[in-house]
Amino acid sequence: YKAGQFVWVSFGCRPFPWRDHPYSLASSPREGGDLRLLIKSRGDFSAAAGAIAPGTIAYVDGPHGAFTLEGRAAGTIVLFAGGIGIAPILGILRELQLSGDKRAVRLVYGVREESRLVGRDIIAAAQAGLDLNVDYILEEPPPGWAGFTGAITPERVLGAIRGRDPHGCLCLLCGPTPMMLAAERTLLDAGVPSSNIVYERFDYD
Repeated sequence: YKAGQFVWVSFGCRPFPWRDHPYSLASSPREGGDLRLLIKSRGDFSAAAGAIAPGTIAYVDGPHGAFTLEGRAAGTIVLFAGGIGIAPILGILRELQLSGDKRAVRLVYGVREESRLVGRDIIAAAQAGLDLNVDYILEEPPPGWAGFTGAITPERVLGAIRGRDPHGCLCLLCGPTPMMLAAERTLLDAGVPSSNIVYERFDYD
């Protein structure tokens, strides 16, 4: 697989299409044979995922998706994540780190509250090996929070590409659909070519 792709997974039963669930891979193939998934409790199957016993057989169908760096030339990589949309982006960060990529990388990561910031250890490790700048954004910040507050606004989107040639920015977005569409409009208005804007979308209206 390629970092950023997703798989369909079913646990503990033979694979049938109506029992499969799509999850982005939060790992890089450079890490070895293990696959890392992030599963958010949403009231359906995902709510019970934490109770799956170690050793349970998992049926995996994939890889799928084009949310990858492959075949996309860019001088700057700009990543936008909302909530659990950080999953494939963590895999991409690991891929960049383990491949020794020298390009500038920018990450804008927004969640509701600090406890929902997932993968901060992976992000911190990537910062040690990459030219990586990270903006954390909380809608409900705790007392003393030193990062940004609110939502991923046009100002935050523009801040991620400020000082860079828009035509040289590859922007990958994953998160709630309204956030991605709003960020896409801002990036297009700023001069980023549509071919340089890639997003992973699982929810359709």
